Amino acid sequence: MDQAGVAWFERDINSTEVSGSRSLWRLYGIEPSEQPIYFETLAARVHPEDLQRHSAYPDSLRAMSHALNGVPGDGPSNTFRYRVRQADGRWHWTEVRYATRLDGKGGGKVSGLVFDVNSMQMAADELRAARSRLLLALDVARMATWEMSVETSMFQSHDVFASLVGLPGMGPWRLEEVLALIHTEDRDAVAL
Repeated sequence: MDQAGVAWFERDINSTEVSGSRSLWRLYGIEPSEQPIYFETLAARVHPEDLQRHSAYPDSLRAMSHALNGVPGDGPSNTFRYRVRQADGRWHWTEVRYATRLDGKGGGKVSGLVFDVNSMQMAADELRAARSRLLLALDVARMATWEMSVETSMFQSHDVFASLVGLPGMGPWRLEEVLALIHTEDRDAVAL
């Protein structure tokens, strides 16, 4: 699991002790020799902005379990991404997917998987930044991008194309609408 960047875990709601694969420790930037490990130890390594979205806090899970009045049941399940501080101080993106099983008496277990999604998140962030730079350059140059579906002959744009050529709204537009805006003497130069 370590080579795949995946870790499994199980956490006791009352003791908050966490067990799991060795890769769990690596994903949280903790030495495998640090055992036992507790929810609070892992939560302390999560970026404060990301930790606010976490719904599996021990106190709230114990309260949910007590509310079941002795009847076991399912608690919250969730998937979310968050940043974890590594031993060298860098933030590393992970994604957790977990489910909760409550015993109805104030206890239960949270179990799931943690995935290393750092490369994927960094690529997505860079793609957003590159798109932002492209849109800024297009805006400064008073240029636009567009795409046309060969199957439907419909044009679509997500930027200033409509305002530059005089089309209503953000599309989609029919090919005939776009061609009608091109001067008759210039239409032969347009190869669509």
